[in-house]
Parts: sequence; C-alpha cells; structure tokens
Amino acid sequence: MIIIVLFNVACSPQFHINKAKRQTQKAIDKGAVITHRADTIRDTIIEVIEYTKNDTVFIEITKTIERVVTKKGEVRYITRKDKRREYRKEKKESKRDFKLSIQDKKIERTEAKAKNKNRSWWIVVFSILILLLIYIYFEANKKINRYGK
Repeated sequence: MIIIVLFNVACSPQFHINKAKRQTQKAIDKGAVITHRADTIRDTIIEVIEYTKNDTVFIEITKTIERVVTKKGEVRYITRKDKRREYRKEKKESKRDFKLSIQDKKIERTEAKAKNKNRSWWIVVFSILILLLIYIYFEANKKINRYGK
C-alpha cells in the first residue's frame, strides 16, 4: 500500500529533467558560460570464441567488458567586474576606431585636394590662354575696322 502511494505521489524522471533544464537556463541568464556539457560514453567490448563440434558452430562469449568514459562539463561564471571590463574595452575600441576612420577620411580628402590642385592649374592656364586669344582677336578686329573704312 505504501509503495502504491509513493508511486502516485513521487515525481517522475521527466520532472527532474525539466527542472535541470530550467536551472541551466537560469544559470545562463545570470552569466554562466557553459563551454561543453557533460558527456558519458559507454564502450562495450565482447570477446567471442567460435568452435565447431559435429558440423555445428558454437559461439561462446568469454568476457564482456564495459568501459564508461565521463567528461564533466565546464561552467564559468562572468562576474559584474568582467562585464564592466568588457564594456569599457569595447567602448575604448569603438572610440579608437571612430577616430581612425575620421583620420582616414581626412587623409583621403587631402589626397583628393592635392590631385585636384594640379588639375586646377591647368584649367586656369587654359582659360587665360583662351581669354588672351579672344582679346587679341578683338584688338585685331578693331584695327582692321579702323583702317578698313
């Protein structure tokens, strides 16, 4: 009677599995880092001897060796100090990257200005030559018109 009551009242294995999952999730939410979970590997080695007797093959199992290899899971907790250090480090790196990007943009602008400076001199020289030619043309036209009449 007591056994029947215990079976009806006792918790099932699924309850314990779900509870372990919830606890693992809580630990992860609080900052635990699980590098690998615990593993159990079972390796069974069976030694078999075959012999024949009167056209019948008999198989005799002499030894059964079962090895169990267990790896324990590693859990590492990240403390608040570690989180702060990481945050500060990320903040400093982002500021440094931002400054470097601004410097790179400045360098690109100065290089572009240097290239454009050389081009602008050619434009200025070319425009002065055109203006000079136009001036000479009009002066020559005035002289021709003055003497031609």
